[in-house]
Amino acid sequence: MSSLLTILINNYNYGRFLRDAVDSALNQSYSNTEVIVVDDGSTDDSRQIITSYGSRIIPVTKQNGGQASAFNAGFAASHGEWILFLDSDDKLAPQRAEKLVSHARRVPVAGCIAHNLDYCDAENRPIEFADRISYENCELTDQRKNIRKGRPNVWLPATSGLAFRRDVLSKILPMPEDITITADNYIKFAVLSLAPVLLIDERLAVQRLHNSNRYTRLVSSEESILQRYLINAQIMFHLRRNFPMLARLVWKMYGRTLFHLASLSGPRAKEISKQIRSSYSPFEYSPLCCFHVCAAYLMSSLNGWMPVVDNG
Repeated sequence: MSSLLTILINNYNYGRFLRDAVDSALNQSYSNTEVIVVDDGSTDDSRQIITSYGSRIIPVTKQNGGQASAFNAGFAASHGEWILFLDSDDKLAPQRAEKLVSHARRVPVAGCIAHNLDYCDAENRPIEFADRISYENCELTDQRKNIRKGRPNVWLPATSGLAFRRDVLSKILPMPEDITITADNYIKFAVLSLAPVLLIDERLAVQRLHNSNRYTRLVSSEESILQRYLINAQIMFHLRRNFPMLARLVWKMYGRTLFHLASLSGPRAKEISKQIRSSYSPFEYSPLCCFHVCAAYLMSSLNGWMPVVDNG
């Protein structure tokens, strides 16, 4: 008997792209799927579009609460053995679900499957993206020891390049709902600490880059960079609370973030730094914490380190 797969689409005011995403989910070569579309309080025509699909999809409508709350609501409504994520401005290759099933059967120990992405602009024209994560081979990686030491050497792609085994994702969701954007970064670090991950060298989805992207951008402004520091600090703060074994990683990231904010001039950088210290500081007065925070700060000043959580 074939496994049921859930394709989970999260949407907020992306009505102009939503049909492409839903159609790509419905037109998979693997038929035993359920397509869940979570609308996070859209004010455009998204809900009319969702209604037009009738019983072909499972709609979940809610008040606007951000991406984490959309993930939580969609997962609660799902039944699949595997959960395939898809942002509503992206689209899947027709064979994505079929390929995932094949790989999952071949490597049953994998708790997450990640694959390469293609990229397009708002008009579906293919583009190159310099910050892309690319896997050259198909391989199983177990980062549990590395990430608990604060030294992961594998990074995972954006939302639409990720799929999770249900029993593993249930250890991560529900997640803190104040993470309103790039919630997949929280999930990525958590899953690396919980299970082996299968990396696939095939491009099985297309990520759309356009002017309305809230996080991934072709050209970053100073404000968007500062917002990344704030978002990363927020994610790390919650990871420290919910996954204590990630303390070393979180402390190192905190030290590096403090260095880069200190190296930026202007009142906005100081404002973000103050907000992080007051609301999202994982610092504790223990020798181990002090060592890792201070060492990361110092190493950043020597190496010009830049954050790695940047392509959600």
